[in-house]
Amino acid sequence: MKTLLSPVLGLLLTALCGSILAGPKPSPAPADLEVSGPYVHENLTVFLLHGNEELPDAPILTLGEAIEKKFVTVTETGDVNQLMIENHSGDCFVYIHPGDIIKGGKQDRTLPNGFLLTRNSGKIPVDSFCVEQGRWAQRSGEAVDHFAGNSKALASKDLKLASKLTKSQGAVWEKVAAAQDKLSRNVGADVKAAASASSYQLTLENKELEKTIAAYVKAIDKETEQKAESAIGMAFAINGEFNSADVFASRELFGKLWPKLLESAATEAIGEKDQKPEGESAPSSLDKEKVVALIEESATGKEDREEVAGKNFLLRHESDRSVSFETYADGVASEKSGPKRLHWNVIGWEEEDRKALAGEAVPQRRSAPVSRESLPSTPAANDAEAVQEPQPESKTQRRGFFRSLFGR
Repeated sequence: MKTLLSPVLGLLLTALCGSILAGPKPSPAPADLEVSGPYVHENLTVFLLHGNEELPDAPILTLGEAIEKKFVTVTETGDVNQLMIENHSGDCFVYIHPGDIIKGGKQDRTLPNGFLLTRNSGKIPVDSFCVEQGRWAQRSGEAVDHFAGNSKALASKDLKLASKLTKSQGAVWEKVAAAQDKLSRNVGADVKAAASASSYQLTLENKELEKTIAAYVKAIDKETEQKAESAIGMAFAINGEFNSADVFASRELFGKLWPKLLESAATEAIGEKDQKPEGESAPSSLDKEKVVALIEESATGKEDREEVAGKNFLLRHESDRSVSFETYADGVASEKSGPKRLHWNVIGWEEEDRKALAGEAVPQRRSAPVSRESLPSTPAANDAEAVQEPQPESKTQRRGFFRSLFGR
């Protein structure tokens, strides 16, 4: 009997341990996911996503809310690609949205990964990328050891992929400069700031750009007024091509982030406006059925898992038409509930996008960058001491380089 039970027990233990190590299976798309829209302004098409909430009652603040209430501090560590973050609140969780930009410190940064800060989290190291090249000192009127707020987010598919997938500081700087050139060309004014010409944050605060964004936002807001309150996410297309989709675990969380998400979509649409095919009055190649199909398809590609920021992990899937990032957090519903998906981000990509990320030469899809001589001149930075040579790549950056080579 002992001889017979031993192999059986061994098989059971192996199966159990294998299940534990593998972790939870990814959640499918909400079974009742419905789409409203399209809502169109100029070259931007927006769809709202409606479905069941997975976390309807969780008290979750956004990073912007938490910093404003002084519940969260984000501090420098001396490493351009790592910061320290802490939630001091004993009552609220804090959600960091992938691509959130924090302003101040020694350089403006973006936090590439989505994650949840637990109550009284203690100090947690987090990955970051600089979205401002050259400055490594205090900017006038700001603190140098911590960050003042979060009002903006990455507004470029290329930038998001450079920070979340390529994980290269050099690629992020390159995409920031490309985004600034596109916006300057389509706004008709130099959107670079005198205080720091390389700052993506200050570019997004440019008054002429804000006026152009406001026109997009006002038009879409008017169309979606009756539907946005019941939504759990959004998807959008630019120039008729699917760009990305975001699905959240609760209507309240999406409602808090909806203004920032719409502003970012409008910003990217402005940057790509001169690429709209002539003669097209409205983008029409994306419909409700295609939106749902793209979201569902995104969970079927090659899977990779990455631990981030404490009790959080990301599931990444790469397919022929998209790459998706699912943010999971532990303990948000209850201590024994296990990991719950907070956010599902799907980014559409084409062969050219994949080649560009791999460092291969690709045909020029967009018009040539506007010459700097054709734009209004930008005054030099006020503080000469704030302009220094870029820092050498850190261990985090080198890891990102090798990940991009080997697809890990």
